[in-house]
Amino acid sequence: MSTILSLINEYLTIIKIKIRSYRLNSPPPHWRRGTRGDILLIHGWNETWSYLLEVGNLMNSLGYTVHTIDSIGRNHSHIYVAAQKVNDYILSNNLNDLILICHSKGGMVAKAVIDRYPAGANIKQAITIATPFNGSKWGYLRIWSLADLIPGSEFILSFNENKQNQKITSIRVRVDNHVIPFDSPILPNAHNIELPIVGHTSVLESEELMKTLERLVRPPR
Repeated sequence: MSTILSLINEYLTIIKIKIRSYRLNSPPPHWRRGTRGDILLIHGWNETWSYLLEVGNLMNSLGYTVHTIDSIGRNHSHIYVAAQKVNDYILSNNLNDLILICHSKGGMVAKAVIDRYPAGANIKQAITIATPFNGSKWGYLRIWSLADLIPGSEFILSFNENKQNQKITSIRVRVDNHVIPFDSPILPNAHNIELPIVGHTSVLESEELMKTLERLVRPPR
């Protein structure tokens, strides 16, 4: 599929998932049953947990209990406000050896928790998908907390000062219509992966992502 057709599909996918996000209020009940361990999903800006529906279903099918945090809402608040809510959820639920799987801004929330909050010690791995760790030019819109994402801003520079990136696997796509510059998801000392996908949101339903996630969360034999 050409890049242009892939981008058309991307925006159709955004519309589909956006509609779904208003229709689905609660995660599937079976997500709360698992024996392999715990996974916490953190969605991106102007999203809900339902953007990660396919990811959650996969993780639950592999035996994990899958958690979401309602209080984040559509993740419009500042990164550290959301990070505090994630920290409180992890500690209050006594979650240990936790895996985080995050999309877009959700990955920055995860990094903030790992770097700066007590619950960071409870997190063994964070898998971030299309996360603009070094900012995105969409930040110049300055809607809600988007100004946090202005590349080279004081916030971005201070955000990246404290680095425990060895816990993070950062997955980026070949063409990301929302993360500009392209190399923004690349973190030093993290495990950086590029998938041959076009689309910031389409990647969440891609077979390539599902295979990669399954490989990353399966314990070595």
